[in-house]
Amino acid sequence: MLDADQVASLSEAQETLLRRQEITREGPGCILRDVSTMLERVGDEGLRVSASRGAIYTKRLPDINEQLSHSLTTEYERLTQKAFPTVAGLNLLLRAAGLVRIDRTGSHPRMRLTDPVVASWRDLNPTEQYMSLLEAWLNRADEDAIFETSGRSPISGLVEMLTFIQDIPPTGWAPTDDDLDSMMRYQPGYAGLALMWLFGLVDLEHRGTAAGEPWRVDRIEPPAFGKTLLCR
Repeated sequence: MLDADQVASLSEAQETLLRRQEITREGPGCILRDVSTMLERVGDEGLRVSASRGAIYTKRLPDINEQLSHSLTTEYERLTQKAFPTVAGLNLLLRAAGLVRIDRTGSHPRMRLTDPVVASWRDLNPTEQYMSLLEAWLNRADEDAIFETSGRSPISGLVEMLTFIQDIPPTGWAPTDDDLDSMMRYQPGYAGLALMWLFGLVDLEHRGTAAGEPWRVDRIEPPAFGKTLLCR
C-alpha cells in the first residue's frame, strides 16, 4: 500500500500538462462515449439484472458489448458479465455515480435510470462529466455489489489504482499468465482495469476473450495523462 512519501507533488511540467489537457467526448479514453451508450441502452424500459449481484442479464450482454468503443468478446458460448470487462466496469460505475438504480418491484429486477441524476450529469460540460465519474469510481464504487465472486482486497479504489500504476515501469509492462491471473482476481480486477482503460489512465494491448477464458492483456502502458493525474 502507498504511503504519503510515495505520492510525489506535481512538478511545474505536470501541472502544465493537466491544465492543457482537453477533456471531450472523444478523450481521454472513451469513458464519456461509453457511459452515454450505456445510458441509452438502459433507456425507458430498463435492463434486466440478476437478483443477487445486479449483473446485466446474459442475453443482453453481446448486444451491449458490440455497441461500446471496445468490443472484447468474440465467442458467446458462456455468457456471464465476467466475460465482458468493459460492461462490468460500466455497470459498477453507473451505479456508483447514482446514474442508475436497481428496481426490484417487478417479477425480475431491472436496472433503471435515475432520471434527475442523469439530467444533471448531462447538463455538465465534458470536463465536469469526466471528473464526476472518476470521483464516483474512486470514492463510492463497491465491486462486490455486482460481481459474482469476491475475495478482493477491501482497500479503496484510489489506493488500488495508485498502487497498480506505480508498479508499471515507465516503458510499460508485459504481464505473464500468473500476473494476469492475480491481477484479474484481486487487484485491480478485470472491471477495475477496464475502467482505467476507459478513463484513459492506461493504454492496453489486448486480445478479445474466448468463451470461458480470461481477458488476455498483452501489455500495459501508463500514458503521460494517467501518470500525471495519479501523481506518479
